Amino acid sequence: GHEPMDMLKFIDFCADNGCDGAELTGCFFPPHVTDEYLLQVKHHAYMRGIAISGSAIGNNWTYAKGTPEREKEIAYTKEWIDKAAVMGAPHIRVFAGSAPKGMSLEDGTKNCIEAYKECADYAGKKGIFLGMENHHGIVTEPDNLVHIIKSVDSPWAGINFDSGNFNTEDPYADL
Repeated sequence: GHEPMDMLKFIDFCADNGCDGAELTGCFFPPHVTDEYLLQVKHHAYMRGIAISGSAIGNNWTYAKGTPEREKEIAYTKEWIDKAAVMGAPHIRVFAGSAPKGMSLEDGTKNCIEAYKECADYAGKKGIFLGMENHHGIVTEPDNLVHIIKSVDSPWAGINFDSGNFNTEDPYADL
């Protein structure tokens, strides 16, 4: 069998297979990753000729203002902005999330815009882009995704396009 792959082995895999860069997704790091480990990853990637194109997190920004869930999601995002800065990763793939049960799409969208603005302001101070993926939930339809990005109105916020996530009647029109 294969031994489990850590981030350093993933970078080796990318280098050995002729990749120019790699997205180092947050959930594949050790649970309480240290700056020392992040710097080791940065060094290893540089030495192997792999650009760290970005990172990614599994956030949900639809929770209502003042809830512990929302505070936790914003803190988690800011923590990964700091980690991306340590690694020299210019971009984090983020999600909008799904509105909690009983919450309207409009309220979930409003909450997401507020949280995204706060996180984009923080990210901008570190030089990190936050690219929202069109990934289910409140951004299943492209119109709402575009509305969110325009509403956030930050040079550090944009779309991380995933062509596989349009499950509508006419995905090619959505693309």
